[in-house]
Amino acid sequence: MSETKKYDSVIMGYAEEPMVGMDGKIQSWKIRLKEHEVAEILKNYVTAKQEDGKGGNVFLTLRISKGGKPYCTVYDPHSAGAKEQKTNKAKAKAEEDLPF
Repeated sequence: MSETKKYDSVIMGYAEEPMVGMDGKIQSWKIRLKEHEVAEILKNYVTAKQEDGKGGNVFLTLRISKGGKPYCTVYDPHSAGAKEQKTNKAKAKAEEDLPF
């Protein structure tokens, strides 16, 4: 039985080709988000705010596909992959806290 990969982010916006400097390293990278995409991000992908004031963040990641094309993802804190990661992290932390 094969397991399906659970992703914790969705592809969003348009990513331009990275700007490369004289040394061959990436210097900058632009993404373009339409107004409706920004609204969707604010509605669906903001992390929960905590009592201590932490949270309320949006995480964008710029990547290069296997085919060499740039793209942008936004972290989805409500996705199955993100929930699984949180559960695994909580289990690991609980195991660290054991006195034996």
